[in-house]
Amino acid sequence: MLHRTANRKHTNLIVPPKTVYYTLTFALLLAEMGTFVALLLPMPFSARKKLFTFLSTSPIVAKIAYGLKIAFVYFGQRNRASEDGTTADLKKQLETKTRDLEALQKQLSSTDKKAV
Repeated sequence: MLHRTANRKHTNLIVPPKTVYYTLTFALLLAEMGTFVALLLPMPFSARKKLFTFLSTSPIVAKIAYGLKIAFVYFGQRNRASEDGTTADLKKQLETKTRDLEALQKQLSSTDKKAV
């Protein structure tokens, strides 16, 4: 369910209730705990080596990690803005983060081209 903000200046801004943020944060916490428990379970050395090699070299895992970083930044900024009620500051911060991410992507793509 979405509800309108209580801020009179921005009455047309619709934000999800705080329970969505808390639910997603809790789900991520549970996923992390499950992952760490699975990594700590006793395994044969060869299986553990294959698992860690997969996690460190897989492009799928890298994309998931990248998406989680973006999600953390987005939800953190949205949560802070809903507490402050200042959407202008939020927009500036998101624009800055977007520019930083674009610069990093350009830098990564240029280093990839140099490596080839």
